[in-house]
Amino acid sequence: MVEEELGPSAGDRITKIGQVDERGSVRYVGLVDGQKGTWIGVEWDNPSRGRHNGTIEGKTYFQTEHPTGGSFIKTNVIDCGRDLLDQIRERYEINDDEENEKMGGVTIEKIGMNKVHDKQKNIFYLGVICLAGMRVSSPPPKLTPHFINCTELNLHGNLLHRWKDIFEIINFFSETERAGFKNNVMENLADVSSLSLFPIVTAPVFQLVLNYCKVTETTISAVLSRFPNVTDLYASGNRLTTFNPGQSGKKLRLVDLELNPIKSLEVIDPENFMENLEN
Repeated sequence: MVEEELGPSAGDRITKIGQVDERGSVRYVGLVDGQKGTWIGVEWDNPSRGRHNGTIEGKTYFQTEHPTGGSFIKTNVIDCGRDLLDQIRERYEINDDEENEKMGGVTIEKIGMNKVHDKQKNIFYLGVICLAGMRVSSPPPKLTPHFINCTELNLHGNLLHRWKDIFEIINFFSETERAGFKNNVMENLADVSSLSLFPIVTAPVFQLVLNYCKVTETTISAVLSRFPNVTDLYASGNRLTTFNPGQSGKKLRLVDLELNPIKSLEVIDPENFMENLEN
């Protein structure tokens, strides 16, 4: 029996079907006065795409940061993304039938390319996986083999939102040293202990990229507490007003906090993270 696919919920990241550049966050799912059926209230990344701030005809269904950042759309026009394995296959797997068709059905040996071809056919042996700008929104299926050779994982600009999904994804990459999640609008956490139930990341991730994820200092500190090997942290363009990572910051040697609303260096506690910073 095939399980029924669940619809979107508040916080989920979506695109419009066939228009992957139109991205937004779900802010409301339900009925709208005077309209039939279920509607999705979306706060668009590009506010010019919207029509209102979540209030229509005097009733507030949700709130947006920009006065015209929101709109309502039907469920049949949204794309809630794909799991990681699906997107890796879409990006890297080579279809031999398609290759033959392009070459007129004639098998041509590509000298020097055979090994690359074989590696791309076996996605689980890729050394670098770059899915920037695709539609990853969830981890791969639980029985997916691990990506044992991957040392760099780039998931910039996908549809990730929940830290639970990030940690489940990392579990499939035991050798990853560089992990990038830039331009994913991530959930913010109430306190640093919010992730304490998640296991410590054992992969040797020393570089963590969280630029433009709209996260706060509390969230960054909570995430760092789960990544004990991080030495290079990129967190520009977020919502940090301070940066006090505590014990989790002692290994940091590079910290990028550019374009955050930090008004003064006085609100940054240097004791726990400036000791090893490189010039």
